Amino acid sequence: MSEARDFGINSGVSFPLHTAQGDFAMLSFASESLQALPEPRLQKECMLWVTEGKTAWETSQILSISERTVTFHLQNVQHKLGVNNRQQAVARAVALGIIEPQFG
Repeated sequence: MSEARDFGINSGVSFPLHTAQGDFAMLSFASESLQALPEPRLQKECMLWVTEGKTAWETSQILSISERTVTFHLQNVQHKLGVNNRQQAVARAVALGIIEPQFG
């Protein structure tokens, strides 16, 4: 399940399928739910590293998660805040008191 979360799959249902020959597969219906993110803490941490000028790759190395997961969380923040890019997201998050950058 944690691997699925790395690719933005936050909710859904899966059904195991088995054949008479012993083969198996899984049928899944999945979605990303912006209201029920698995780790909102990561969104905040990703945003804080953006305020430090870190790239998605640098942030992924710092937090020991995939670069895609960082991008996923940053895109979620942008969507939730109704902005078009990371810089606007940082400005709005700071203005709303969601994050407090550590200067110096």
